[in-house]
Amino acid sequence: MINIYSAGRTALLRCDSPLSGGPDPALLLAQIERTGARGVLLDTTQASWADSDGLRWLLSFQQTLSTHGHSLRVVAHEGGRVWRNISLLQTDLPLFGSVKAALHH
Repeated sequence: MINIYSAGRTALLRCDSPLSGGPDPALLLAQIERTGARGVLLDTTQASWADSDGLRWLLSFQQTLSTHGHSLRVVAHEGGRVWRNISLLQTDLPLFGSVKAALHH
């Protein structure tokens, strides 16, 4: 499940379960745009793992955001399962070890 919180010009999305798919990227974008945010931070520190469906969703979500002028930053435990799986994708997706670091980037 992904919950949305407003943090000024950044929408904070918290994933509190394993990253295995996700909500429709276009519908999620509409919710984010209602907050007025330009940047999106996805906190996966509560997700114990990410499978291929979750990673495909993440890439689709990143593409949807990028197409509409939004940036995406992902927070994960450094060296954890989610971090390693995202790193294996070899994308330009910015990964951070903490929400604080991602917000100050």
